[in-house]
Amino acid sequence: MKTSVGSFSVIYKHMHADRLGVNDGMKKSRHVFSHPVMRGLAFLALSCHGLSSLAGTVAENQAKPQAGTQENVLQEALEVLHITLPRRRLPAPDFILPALSQGGAGQDVRLSDYQGKVVLLNFWATFCASCREEMPALEALWQAYREQGFVVIAVAADRGSIDPVREFVAHGNPHSGSPGSYSFPIALDSEGEVRKRYEVVALPTSYLIGRDGRFLGRVLGAREWNAKQVHRLLQVLLQQTERLTK
Repeated sequence: MKTSVGSFSVIYKHMHADRLGVNDGMKKSRHVFSHPVMRGLAFLALSCHGLSSLAGTVAENQAKPQAGTQENVLQEALEVLHITLPRRRLPAPDFILPALSQGGAGQDVRLSDYQGKVVLLNFWATFCASCREEMPALEALWQAYREQGFVVIAVAADRGSIDPVREFVAHGNPHSGSPGSYSFPIALDSEGEVRKRYEVVALPTSYLIGRDGRFLGRVLGAREWNAKQVHRLLQVLLQQTERLTK
């Protein structure tokens, strides 16, 4: 059975409207994610305890979180990254794609092989300027946490020849000031099958997936992945979800 990621669609619509100041007739009081503090607390509940404890967590934390708390760290990350929270934490659809190697397509990349890790699944393409620009930060994040149970999987949307992908991965983006190569797993989705399953309509699109293989959040568009708030977020997620593998 194929898993859908449709639980993101409605909540993203309302969060996006709130950021633009658009009133689409839905009262903010109906959305637990309408206030930034509440979104931070909700994300903590979603990522660490599941939806069953969401109501209790929110009710017990009505006051603004103090500096240095996990709730405050998550709130800052939500504000910086504009993370879209799923309405339900569904399992991320498994997939198998050819992996890029120096000689071309190599062994397969299978998402389920990374269960037990926090996964940043990034959909990108060499023809996407903002995708190329965020790659050095993704590499830095991968290098910083790869030994702690974190992995970046970059799914290339390029069609036809894989030469542009191989060239970019090998030599990086000289215009970004970071010409070094990229070492995290690169998967080739030339037919667009995985993009369809993940409802990717624009590049870049990224998903955060917990150690339990379920969605934590979605990010539409490029981000500064090496920002301090992202590091804090990953540190919290890696610590709080470590119990899922024990």
